[in-house]
Amino acid sequence: MADLGEKLDQVEALKDTRMKAFGLRFTGTQLFATFALIGSIGSGGYGGLLLWQKVEALAQLDLGSISSSMASTSQDLERVSNELAEIKKSYKLDISGMRDNLYALESRIDGKITSQDAKMTSFDQRMDFKLTSYDDRMFKLDQKIVSTKESLTKTIQQELSNPLAN
Repeated sequence: MADLGEKLDQVEALKDTRMKAFGLRFTGTQLFATFALIGSIGSGGYGGLLLWQKVEALAQLDLGSISSSMASTSQDLERVSNELAEIKKSYKLDISGMRDNLYALESRIDGKITSQDAKMTSFDQRMDFKLTSYDDRMFKLDQKIVSTKESLTKTIQQELSNPLAN
């Protein structure tokens, strides 16, 4: 087994180790820094290219057609808004007419109910009057029957008690 101190010295010596690439000598750190610099420059260039494409696309836009399209859309929205206002007004008139018709119908029904109530009350009064009149007639008839019965009974009694009085 190797001595730990020797291994640590070998690891520390790695930072000073040089490599040869493309005919140049680099340390590991320099090589990684170079790759990082090349990557940053490349990604910056690619980002710049995409930005340039977006700017070119925006520059090619036809602002006149977009403006006329927006004006057309604005006019369409105004027309739809006006039509909705007319429909709303029409519905309000329809609802108002329906409410008036409902009130008129309710008034007519109330009149009919009141008329029928008056007729029923009049009919009840006439029936009460007739029933009272019939009751009075029946009472008088009963009294007449009782009085006739008493009179007949009295006459029969007199005739029976004195047959020769005739």
